[in-house]
Amino acid sequence: METEEAIIPPESYTIGRKETSPFVTVPQVKGHLALLHEFVGLHTRVDLLTRDELEHYNSLPNVIDTPGYTHMQQRWICFVQLAVERFEAWCLSLTQDDVNNFDEDSLPPTDVIMVWHSYMLNPGNYLEDCLRLPMCKYLRPLSPMFSKMLPKFPEILNQPISSSRMNKWAGRCGAWPFDPLTSAKEVQFKTFPCPQAGCSNIITIDYVRLDGTGFLQHGFCPRCPSCHTSFNRNILSLRRLADDLCRVTSDDSQYLAGSLVTLWNTCDRARGERIKTMLKGVISQQRRTQTADIEYILMNATWNLRILSGWIALSFKSEPGVLKMLNHVVGSYKCHKPFSTDLSAAVLRQYDFARKMDSLPWTSSAQTPEDERPLIHAIARYHSFLDLMSSRMGFHVPTLDIDLAWHTHQLSGVQYERDCLEYVGKFVNHDDKVDTLQLSDGFDDTCKAWQHRYGIRYAYCGCPIPNAKSLGQRLSRVLNKPSTPSHLTDYALPINEASSDCTHPSVHSVVAPVSSPFGADSKVIRLGSDLQKRNIAERKEVQKFMDASSTPEIMMARASSVKYSGRHLSYLQEVPMYFETPVGGCHSFSHPRKVSAFLFPTLWIGLALTLLNSPFQLIAIAQSPWEALTARVPPLQLR
Repeated sequence: METEEAIIPPESYTIGRKETSPFVTVPQVKGHLALLHEFVGLHTRVDLLTRDELEHYNSLPNVIDTPGYTHMQQRWICFVQLAVERFEAWCLSLTQDDVNNFDEDSLPPTDVIMVWHSYMLNPGNYLEDCLRLPMCKYLRPLSPMFSKMLPKFPEILNQPISSSRMNKWAGRCGAWPFDPLTSAKEVQFKTFPCPQAGCSNIITIDYVRLDGTGFLQHGFCPRCPSCHTSFNRNILSLRRLADDLCRVTSDDSQYLAGSLVTLWNTCDRARGERIKTMLKGVISQQRRTQTADIEYILMNATWNLRILSGWIALSFKSEPGVLKMLNHVVGSYKCHKPFSTDLSAAVLRQYDFARKMDSLPWTSSAQTPEDERPLIHAIARYHSFLDLMSSRMGFHVPTLDIDLAWHTHQLSGVQYERDCLEYVGKFVNHDDKVDTLQLSDGFDDTCKAWQHRYGIRYAYCGCPIPNAKSLGQRLSRVLNKPSTPSHLTDYALPINEASSDCTHPSVHSVVAPVSSPFGADSKVIRLGSDLQKRNIAERKEVQKFMDASSTPEIMMARASSVKYSGRHLSYLQEVPMYFETPVGGCHSFSHPRKVSAFLFPTLWIGLALTLLNSPFQLIAIAQSPWEALTARVPPLQLR
């Protein structure tokens, strides 16, 4: 039997005008895949619990108390919320000694790692919270250490959990057993202060109740026995915002969630101060005491974040840019937890990506050099993806393989931030909460830009690649010839069906985001179900073409010839990119570092060429340069 030749990854990549060593390595990606496989195994453990076993679990539901959800779905949602509780307890227990002595035995349980992992995949929120929240300040130096430990994860996860690791957890979070399912069985009560201003009562409530009114359940609405105030998660969220608005400190904890991270500055304190002053001017009045000020906000907002948003809309209706920015800040308080993003919802979305990765053979340990080829391919494409974003404006949608490498890079935390600022020229946020229907056009645009820049296809999954019809691309075809980097040429063609599957655009935004885990829109859930059914039918059609040929080249050519009706599921996949001050959406544009002086001459040349080609296309095609020109205007900054 012939021995397969080892594939040597490129030693450097060019991003923008700079050359860099790889941001991500194959051992790191393999460790990340092993971690995703562990998350899927944890989900399986929760699913396999029987009704009889659940009778002995204090924090997992044994009845269906929310219409539209299966028993397994409710169980997993409650389990994830409990994991967020455990993650919060772990964050509160961290000290500088844990940073100085971080090793394999310092790793928390798998469910806590799962929450931490999803947190880091929201890098804007993560980096900001590491500055704002005292409980998260030690996560900032721990992230690069965690990233460097990734290559060891296949070995760590295949070994029995050491007694030293369990003892370290018990020393930090003794109230929570190390095993997450044991924790769900033994831990029963949640304690928290009453949200009413001036009431110092500590409320104790079951995590799960038979009537569906437990802390983790949809019907949560307790009543304080001291002040007789009834409240829900929405009121707890509003109280968190009121506390932050009225907090007066000299450190970064004074700033509001969603106010510090911008395109070029991940800690814009001056902007944070202006936003806080604006909001306080709208919804607060300076009173004699902080408690009185908090009470004023709660009462005048009638204990509702929507009323608060209405105040802001009335005050800034003539300034849409400022209004969008302030709404983003208020939207960071939709969850009652202290974090600036809903970690429960983030885990639910990211699990869908983990499940997709687990369905590919990538999550198993690579045994041969050939098995590593798709991972080398993914890393090379990811660096080219960053290069593409550094060179143009647009709405960029990664494929599954690029998204895997991108996720792995984000796990380095502060190092990811530095790499983006130095090589891409701006901070690249990652938002998986975008409306899925926006992603179709984004994927089309990314395909055309990739084909134009590198001269090769962006996806080999059978999705049709749109033709380049914009004026800028027609001009570039006349004036320039695309050049393909060698690292893309070497790995341009996937070697098997699994490799082509991974070039689908990356669907976890089809999973409905939840501020209350049971608040999902039934239309969104139906959309995801319909798209999945359509995807199965279309994949069968693609397979008929692929089975008819033997060579990968012919197989891909035949697959790409399939014409789809409507929107293919692969167009509606998860994570786009935006380059703007993150103000509540992923539909912004990236801004190139320099505006070419050649823009206006080429505009007129392009118009002339277009008229020669077809005068009747002028009006439709001329929209592209005007959109490009207006998109170059920098995002609104508060003065």
